[in-house]
Amino acid sequence: MIELTWRDGRNPHRGLYYVYVEEIQLKIFPISKWIFIVPVMYLTGFFLGRSTRMIEKYMERNKKISISQVDILEFFNFYKEIAKYQYLYTLENNLKIKLAFNESNFPHLLGLHKFKIVSKYRKQSDIIEAIKNKSLNIKNLKSSEANVLINIKDRLGYFPCLNFLLNNVEKVIEFDSTKCIPTKLDATFLLNTSKISVSIYLAIKSIKNNEYNCVPVSFFVDRINQYQINKQKEYKVIEFQKIFIDIWF
Repeated sequence: MIELTWRDGRNPHRGLYYVYVEEIQLKIFPISKWIFIVPVMYLTGFFLGRSTRMIEKYMERNKKISISQVDILEFFNFYKEIAKYQYLYTLENNLKIKLAFNESNFPHLLGLHKFKIVSKYRKQSDIIEAIKNKSLNIKNLKSSEANVLINIKDRLGYFPCLNFLLNNVEKVIEFDSTKCIPTKLDATFLLNTSKISVSIYLAIKSIKNNEYNCVPVSFFVDRINQYQINKQKEYKVIEFQKIFIDIWF
């Protein structure tokens, strides 16, 4: 019997042999005096190989994927990797922005709140659970509200570029909603990079007055310059830090 657990050895069971392999715990019933230890690389590849490869393919991606390639659970696992870090941007005016991600941000960033089928869930945590057990997926979104799916097609297609965007922010836009086409977007800053062929943005919002600790509030593609970037204040990023914080959902 093999079980995936955390390295700290939670849920021990007496009478069983335990072999720790990184973050994998191998349970072997004591049917003989010998314990056969499977090599680390084999175990890691066997249990995590496919999932890891699926996530890794997005880590440096800067191009759109087709709607047929969209997998919401895969996107969530990719997002969890992003959320293990805090992102620090120092601007040319010496302003320092700290950005952290949380599980509850994910459905909104992906645009899932736009679907009636999703609105039936009372809590963000319920949406996450539906994604994890695959009862909420691209297939049932398409079959229930194809018109909504078309409207967020760009957002879904470019979502795998999120990590690339975060690592390559060249400028930060101080967002003023009065300077653009009327919008409900409530954000303090927009993050952008010129290293992606279209204008994609991560909108973030300050959560404390005068302290630029931010959370993500929206992810979008702006092909029509809806947010009138030329009228907004822009600041160059002069320093970027990515700090591992190891948050597990």
